[in-house]
Amino acid sequence: MLKIRTNNTISILCILWTFLVCYLWIVPKEYNDFSVIVCFCVTVVAFSLYLYQNKGRNYLSFEVLFLVSQVILFYVFPVFVYNPDTVFLFSFGLLYDDNYISKGVCIASIGLVSFMIGNILSLSDDHTSNHKILKKRNNLLLSCFCTLLYIAYYLIGGFQHFIDVYKNGIRESTSSSYVLVLIQSAFPLLLLNELWNKKVDSTYKLSYYPILLSLIIAFHFLMVGSRTNALLIFLPAIIMVGELFKKQSLKMLLIFFSSGVFFMWVLQYFRSGVDINTESFEYYMLFSDFLIPNTNTYMAAEVVDKDGCSFGLTVLSQFLSIIPFAQSIVYSLLGISIEDASSSHFFTKYIGSTAGMGTNTIADLYLAFGLCGVVFFMFLLGKISNKWRARIGIDYNSTLMYSALAGLAIYLARASIFYSLRFFFFLIVLRILFVKRYD
Repeated sequence: MLKIRTNNTISILCILWTFLVCYLWIVPKEYNDFSVIVCFCVTVVAFSLYLYQNKGRNYLSFEVLFLVSQVILFYVFPVFVYNPDTVFLFSFGLLYDDNYISKGVCIASIGLVSFMIGNILSLSDDHTSNHKILKKRNNLLLSCFCTLLYIAYYLIGGFQHFIDVYKNGIRESTSSSYVLVLIQSAFPLLLLNELWNKKVDSTYKLSYYPILLSLIIAFHFLMVGSRTNALLIFLPAIIMVGELFKKQSLKMLLIFFSSGVFFMWVLQYFRSGVDINTESFEYYMLFSDFLIPNTNTYMAAEVVDKDGCSFGLTVLSQFLSIIPFAQSIVYSLLGISIEDASSSHFFTKYIGSTAGMGTNTIADLYLAFGLCGVVFFMFLLGKISNKWRARIGIDYNSTLMYSALAGLAIYLARASIFYSLRFFFFLIVLRILFVKRYD
């Protein structure tokens, strides 16, 4: 029955995908409300089919949170907000060619449906068996390492750096950024090990120290205005509770996401020091963190249309970020700048912003590889995520990799898809160095 349902869903999704690809060639060359509504409706139908296909699974998953974030990012502005007064609201008042909105929305829709197809194609592996004897993981060494990381990050001014960024506008890179990468990888691993041990042995008593330490550093990040880092620490654990122990319903997903969006919005105002004006408040400002990088989708469509894609150059920085100091060395050898090797810096320079435009998954891929890149990498991401998800609880390494991806479920919507590479790299290194099995 599952196989029949899967085949039918894939067939319908492929029809919708084909329609979007064909529609891309006739999409209006200016903003057209009918065009963006058509793409939005197709994506909603596809997403509804995807949720139906995943009926009975944990809804609070990487895939669902990732797709919900993407839908908000790509459709709220062009479908519900766009008008002559708001056209440049989320580009800090800077001009861009809004004639590319319709095309950008269509490209994004193709990418999202590609992700769903790739993910559902792997559903037949959900019942993969495992005959290995599962072992608990010793968390003592990693707990000590995380404690040292927290102390070191505080002493070298890591938390103060965020205060300088959000309060004083100072954006200089510091040595603390290298420690931050380790924190972003080590603390989720620390929490995952506790959950893994409980899954392997139901009599295992959770250690309070790793949980308390993680709560303290996450709260510290929130106090200095860094919502992203607090989310990177605890979102993997929240999702993995649903995957390992108790499946979360669609209702719980809606409660979690809506309350999370509101809480993060309040923190945004808290760190900016601006009072909330309820009289002039508009609902879409709740999603401003998503709507600002959405502008890059239209700029990517414009740049590729006029000059072609960068053939991977604009994602080079993500690969080099794995190795300390590799970026400056390679840029010097190739005679390029950070604006050439990073889509977020490229878009910021292209529109002339001083605040930073960021990037998003689709814009990053389209600028680097064109439509083929969007389809291929979104399909691949969907397939890989479900391959790992199918082995949660029966294979430690797959559980670890999915957990790392889960932490990026919301953030990845407004980042490069290759941003996850350094997390995987450092997770593997930390797992080898600090995570030992109980004999």
